Amino acid sequence: MKTLLAIIISFVAVITCFGQEGYNIDVRINGYTNDTLIVGYYFADRQLVLDTVYNEKIGEFKIKGEEPLLPGMYLVLTLPDRQVGQFMVPADDQEFKLEFNIANMRFAEVEGSIDNQMFQDYLVYIGSCKATADSIHAKLEIDGTDPVKRAEHEAALDILDDKVNTHLEDLIQRYPNTITSLLLKSNMAVPMPEFEGHPDSIRLKRYHYFKKHYFDNIDLNNPAILRTAFLHAKIKYFLETLTQQNPDSVSHALDFLYGNMDEDSELFKSYLSHYLSKYAKSKFIGHDAIYVHLVKEYYAKGKAPWVEEETLEKMKDEARRLEPILIGKTASDIRMYKEDGTDVSISELDYTYLVIYFWDPDCGHCKKSTPKLIEFEQNYKDKGVKVLAVCTALRDKTAKCWDSVKEKGMLGFINVTDENHKSRFKLKYNIKTTPTVFVINKEREILIKGLGVEQLPSVMDNIISNNP
Repeated sequence: MKTLLAIIISFVAVITCFGQEGYNIDVRINGYTNDTLIVGYYFADRQLVLDTVYNEKIGEFKIKGEEPLLPGMYLVLTLPDRQVGQFMVPADDQEFKLEFNIANMRFAEVEGSIDNQMFQDYLVYIGSCKATADSIHAKLEIDGTDPVKRAEHEAALDILDDKVNTHLEDLIQRYPNTITSLLLKSNMAVPMPEFEGHPDSIRLKRYHYFKKHYFDNIDLNNPAILRTAFLHAKIKYFLETLTQQNPDSVSHALDFLYGNMDEDSELFKSYLSHYLSKYAKSKFIGHDAIYVHLVKEYYAKGKAPWVEEETLEKMKDEARRLEPILIGKTASDIRMYKEDGTDVSISELDYTYLVIYFWDPDCGHCKKSTPKLIEFEQNYKDKGVKVLAVCTALRDKTAKCWDSVKEKGMLGFINVTDENHKSRFKLKYNIKTTPTVFVINKEREILIKGLGVEQLPSVMDNIISNNP
């Protein structure tokens, strides 16, 4: 019953502009006495309000407008109990009547709409099949220890599942251009071929096939699909569950997703903007690489014409500053100065792992982090770990660095400053706040960055254990 159960979960909403002139939808809700009805829709992962309408008579409402609605699935919301009734709005059929009952807003009588009648017939059918499935599952609970009866019940579920699939495929074939068909097909599983080999190999092949064909039944170029509740959940599952959560894998998955979309579509614009914003704000270490990838491959190449030039230049500049300090990149060599004026460059230091600690004597967070870093350095100095403490204060404030080094007991670090910012360390390492931490290896490869000092022991243990 995987198909049946997957489809029962999904239903939704929509709005604005296509096809004919205006829209005129009569809604009657028997037993509803409030004079107000909310009309809403889904947009990606949000639920938005389209309009608030008032009754003409008790329980009778007219949803109308001069500009046609975008095709999709809409909802009405009652007050104050917030019961929801859902319906389709096709591009070429925006004048029809619906009659709900306040006792059960799931179902409606339909007049003048093939798409909505198909949707209601589907709801009745799937409800009947669910009742049958529930009955079989109840028998499984009772007879689960009897292998013969269990096999019979499982076979009955398989037969029912095949029956549902056949029914849905028939509906889709007979009414291919309806929004209901779009909804049903999007929730149908892609057939999986048989694979041979070791069980682990078969599982891996099935995974790769499933991921490659994940969007086969989802028409990402249908304008109605953006305003459905199931789409965002589908995309989120693809990106966050099916995809390994490392920057390269997520970037490739986003490319695959966008490659299935028309670049001129509202869907492409919405989801490119959505994920750029998500990874620009993300606090997860390494996610800045995904932001850089999106800016370079889409925004900088003119695929986001809706972005104003000034904003685009800021995005491109930010990506240029982030790219050299992404995890896996080679850390810039900077030449700094000790208190006695001796110059020190990263490339000349002898270390297995180097923690670069950018701090400021007036930084409140630094005052909390520094004692933890001192303890860390004491525990890890015999494991080839050194700490380069870069005080970010400039010019006449540099003297405070050395006072703080002595006061805080930071003498075990390699302490440096750059009074006149000759090394341009703030630009090379994109230092906007303090403290900021980088960990590099002897090849100057950036292993990790942006973590809190309290995380260093567990992170360093992991790094050392993976590089014996």
